[in-house]
Amino acid sequence: SAIVIRLQKKEWYFAFKPLPMIWILGFYGLHLHGLESISILQYWILAGVFFGLLGDIFLLYKKSIIPGSVFFLLGHLLYLLGFFRGNIGLPVHFWPLVFIPALAVPLWMHKHTHTPRYRPLIWVYCLFEGSMLFLAMNLDYARGVFPFLTIGAALFGLSDVFWALNRMVREFRSAGLFVLSTYYTGQALIVFSAMLAPGG
Repeated sequence: SAIVIRLQKKEWYFAFKPLPMIWILGFYGLHLHGLESISILQYWILAGVFFGLLGDIFLLYKKSIIPGSVFFLLGHLLYLLGFFRGNIGLPVHFWPLVFIPALAVPLWMHKHTHTPRYRPLIWVYCLFEGSMLFLAMNLDYARGVFPFLTIGAALFGLSDVFWALNRMVREFRSAGLFVLSTYYTGQALIVFSAMLAPGG
């Protein structure tokens, strides 16, 4: 609904944009409430979704881009804490899948942004997104499971790239469609992965 409203009824967008994340947070909270025990991973993901939601709300307004980014980055940090397992077992030949785009994207955006004061934020975001994707791949590989977490982290990062391109480099048509579709799907897959792994 938020995506359709973003395209058709922009005046309603501010009210509807956070709703999918509120639904995801509520559904996940109810799931955790029904478990006999909750893993550390699941706690971190729950906190990450909450602070990501706060970031969503603040980032609706251009004047609050800095506090919104802080909340959003805090959500990223909580995800990182949840994904981290203390050892890296991901084979080296997978590493370029993360490190090449994690370096190329901020270099390009650093050069082309129309607002120089956003350059540090671009690098910080890409550092967090690259780290999230790397640790998600490492965790999925260690568990030997279908990479829902990796796909979710990749879509989450792609959503941030679309958002930054539209806000910090150049506005483009249907930006909201690209940002929201990848963002909601990525967040849902991250939460779904945590729901499938009650043992942490």
